[in-house]
Amino acid sequence: MAADHRIGRSVTVGERRFQLREADQKDLGAMYLLECRSHHAPWSENALEDELTRRESRVWVLDEGDRLAAMLIFWRVLDQVEILDVAVDPARQGLGLGRFLLDTLIGVARVQGIKQIALEVRVSNEVAIALYKKVGFEHRGRRPDYYEDNGEDAFVMVCDVGE
Repeated sequence: MAADHRIGRSVTVGERRFQLREADQKDLGAMYLLECRSHHAPWSENALEDELTRRESRVWVLDEGDRLAAMLIFWRVLDQVEILDVAVDPARQGLGLGRFLLDTLIGVARVQGIKQIALEVRVSNEVAIALYKKVGFEHRGRRPDYYEDNGEDAFVMVCDVGE
């Protein structure tokens, strides 16, 4: 049986139920709270709002009912995807939510004829780098002084999904 990569459905990850769906304007406050809980240098509420309105942008959330548990922000441009942000509520880390979102994105990308998915990740973020490698991303470069908050370098990682 083929994997179900539909957005807008209930999913079980581990023992918990979530709604996997596209975020919309009413989610903005919850997205910002999730971003602040998940990252030491969170995006601003204005930046998140911009992603909700940008034509090439997609924002997927895993909604647990009482709060957003995880979020994935990415751009699709022609046959490529650029992941901009992955956020998982610290109280829900270790459940496989980040991996679930990435696996779903890779599955959708394959069906839609996407050739590559790329992202930048802090060189110090060993947990994220390990996850990205597990789902098929490889190091393809380094961006010196990429992060504005502390000047940290970023690794460029790419997952080839198309032929």
